[in-house]
Amino acid sequence: NQEGAFPIDVYVDQAIEDSISYDQGAELLHILREAIRNSVQYSHAKNGKVSVKVSETQILLEVSDNGVGFEFDLVGAQGHGLGKMALRAKEIGARLKVNSQPAKGTTIVIELPRKAEASNATYSVSSSASSSEKAKKVPVS
Repeated sequence: NQEGAFPIDVYVDQAIEDSISYDQGAELLHILREAIRNSVQYSHAKNGKVSVKVSETQILLEVSDNGVGFEFDLVGAQGHGLGKMALRAKEIGARLKVNSQPAKGTTIVIELPRKAEASNATYSVSSSASSSEKAKKVPVS
């Protein structure tokens, strides 16, 4: 379906190859596919961006678009694959953040600690619809 097609700029830090396990890479790929699928299907965006950055402490995967955005309270973690993405992130000890506002696009961020034990990781889906609003924590189990 070409209706929702738009260009996506991609940046991938080459250090990612030596920074994650096969299982982590597979889960991140599933999350990335779902985030891009959601963006193409629902956002009506003109442009998108995928970025993978590696630091000493974490791997940061970000998928963003300049589309219509959505009300997090109306969609929640169960709609449009967000719940699945949150569960996949939890499985590898990562944290999923969803930032979206109507008419301001959407950004999905996955933070994967490089050296932390999975049992010490924090699992949450949060939305920062506005700077004055507190982030929402949604149970993912």
